[in-house]
Amino acid sequence: MRTTIYLPDELAKRIEEKLGDQNLSKFIQQAVEKELAQKDVAHFLEFAGAVSDAPHHADEEAEDF
Repeated sequence: MRTTIYLPDELAKRIEEKLGDQNLSKFIQQAVEKELAQKDVAHFLEFAGAVSDAPHHADEEAEDF
């Protein structure tokens, strides 16, 4: 797929500084892959029963839950 995206000037400047010798297309692909992988892990943790909003820390009152 080929697409055009808008990058605000400040973001474009930060990307240029970070790129070095790397290709812009490859850089963006890796950033998107990383973002998608993080989302996939969050879904897995939710499925596995990981608690993100517990009423107490795991070492406090654990026997009550």
